[in-house]
Amino acid sequence: MALESLDHCAIRTTRLEETRRFYVEALGLEVGPRPPLSLPGYWLYAGGRPIVHLMEIGEHYSADVFENAVHEARGPEGPGVDHLAFRVSGLSALRERLTGLGIPYREMSMRAADLHQVFAVDPNGVIAEMNFQASAEGV
Repeated sequence: MALESLDHCAIRTTRLEETRRFYVEALGLEVGPRPPLSLPGYWLYAGGRPIVHLMEIGEHYSADVFENAVHEARGPEGPGVDHLAFRVSGLSALRERLTGLGIPYREMSMRAADLHQVFAVDPNGVIAEMNFQASAEGV
């Protein structure tokens, strides 16, 4: 496994439109395409890449990828960092490493985006998302 870069950050918020305006107007990011997800939000792009994901919390988003209640897993309601995402190669090596260390993980594929993801939680409760190019990994 080789860690290559930070891919994007995700921000949970009860003020979705205000947060979007801040990143678009103050920082110059652009709203761009987003996969059809069950929760309201935006993907904000820089240089043609989605680097900030905004997610509305509350009734629309009640659990993280491990099915833990967001408020129980992250503390009081409000804005916050949900996860850190990294572009990675070497899927089988990552699986072996996490299994060997006894770290639970989940996987999810978005074939339309040629994306395979592995999620694990750090000791602080922050989700680490490892993103693989699915076709390059044979998944």
